[in-house]
Amino acid sequence: MSKLQIIYQDNGKAAFVVLPVADYLARFPDADLSDEQLFDLAKAQDDGSRVPHDVMKRLIDCENPVRVYREWRGFTQEELASKTGVSPGYVSQIERGTRHLSRKARNEFAAALGVEASDLDG
Repeated sequence: MSKLQIIYQDNGKAAFVVLPVADYLARFPDADLSDEQLFDLAKAQDDGSRVPHDVMKRLIDCENPVRVYREWRGFTQEELASKTGVSPGYVSQIERGTRHLSRKARNEFAAALGVEASDLDG
């Protein structure tokens, strides 16, 4: 590694460190990637647990989390009902807010939707 240059403030405290680009890139190899390359890298590393912005916005806007996550995962109410062992009518009632998830159902829905059970608290 090359020698670093330190730039000091008037009071004698270090303000900046200057180092050769090669040393910087050795420590942070992604630093010289373009925005497109960084996007592709992030997309390739996505394990499906990251929640997209539009989904987060809907949740922040207080939409029903079961509906939001179900639609994000691409399930119909019938498919989610089948995966969780409940009736499609029950899923509909949960999404409309006329019924609440039991602890057991919350865990089953969370597993089917790939989220934490606490994410389904509305």
